[in-house]
Amino acid sequence: MQYKPVEGTQELATYREMVRLAFNLSRERVDFFESIDPLTPQNSRGLFDDEGRLLCGMLIINGGALYFRSEEPVRTALISAVASPPEHRRKGYIRQMFEGMFNEQRELGVALTALYPFYFPFYRSFGYELAHDAANCIVKIEQFKPWRKAAERGRFVPLDVEQLKSGDSNQSRDYIEKLNSVYTPWARRNLGSVARDRNWWLRKMFYKEQNALAYLYYDSEGRVAGYIIYHLEDKGDWVRDMVIHEMRGSDRAAQEAIYGFIYNHDSQAQKVSFWTAIDEAFATELPDPREAEVKIHSGYMLRLLDVEGAFRQRAFVPEAEGEFTFSLTDEMLPVNNGAYHISVRDGRANIERMRDGAGAGVELDPRALAQLYGGYVSPTRAAGIGQIRVSRDSDLTGMQAVLYPPGQPIPYMADDF
Repeated sequence: MQYKPVEGTQELATYREMVRLAFNLSRERVDFFESIDPLTPQNSRGLFDDEGRLLCGMLIINGGALYFRSEEPVRTALISAVASPPEHRRKGYIRQMFEGMFNEQRELGVALTALYPFYFPFYRSFGYELAHDAANCIVKIEQFKPWRKAAERGRFVPLDVEQLKSGDSNQSRDYIEKLNSVYTPWARRNLGSVARDRNWWLRKMFYKEQNALAYLYYDSEGRVAGYIIYHLEDKGDWVRDMVIHEMRGSDRAAQEAIYGFIYNHDSQAQKVSFWTAIDEAFATELPDPREAEVKIHSGYMLRLLDVEGAFRQRAFVPEAEGEFTFSLTDEMLPVNNGAYHISVRDGRANIERMRDGAGAGVELDPRALAQLYGGYVSPTRAAGIGQIRVSRDSDLTGMQAVLYPPGQPIPYMADDF
């Protein structure tokens, strides 16, 4: 067996067809996705048998990186389009392919990997673990009436999606700069948000291969202060929903203006659907909270490929200060096995391998470490439910101070892949 890039016209065509069949996609839809982010030897990997036949494949999204409350993101192997034909399933091929990816990405200096699972238990066996949840809100549009005047504080200007698709044009670059001027500061304040380039924005701009509606919001001083991307979905019998792909305001005033803009669609839609972080508690802002249907959905999974690299590459907020030790047992990546001493001061982590693993105050596995690193659970919570084993309270206290400092937001990723 050999793990390697998927190369050449025939190999890429074989992988493309695997993906189409595995995800039940039309050829037209596959072609559309390829027009945004083509499969190439740079982003496609596969496991091949001794005769050179492709057994399974994966996409490693170009330039993947996640923010963890820091100015700079941590490089992350974002995995998508994992596919294998039925005749090659349940033979351990996917696991071998992931082992190859783990080692390759480590050698490239990539410390993290993340994916959205088709089945959580399957990827948990590879050391991945749930790292965020999201709230889907469905609200009667009349509930946005209190903000109807807020939309008049500035102006909403439609974004030309065709210009955004044009790539290197000045208009396309200008749009990306303006969108990121709102998104990136928000992403830097959060845990697990994607560092976006043009392709990430393009994925937001479509519904069933059709251009979505998109607007930039300019505040009263003429500054770009928000955006909203959405489509109107016919439900039949003259019923229509406003489905928001994403909305973001740079401050509270901008967010209220966007809410007012939503209300201006009351003649076009009966309900609005959108996603938020679960700690935003949006329903409490409404005149009648019962008019919001809120469902929590499990999101992406995270894994550390290089423990030392993951902590060294990440910046920490000033209030995250302390030290702790832990021992890790990682069956799929034995190179990570061992005990570690971590101390965080002035926003940076110093990490050292301990010679005597018995001296570590916390024992854990890769799944628990992923959730702690990503801020999904607090160390004290993890200890309370048996996810980690604590033999020295001072290490748990230090871990809590570093990985779950006061005021830390709940992780939220506003993308899928």
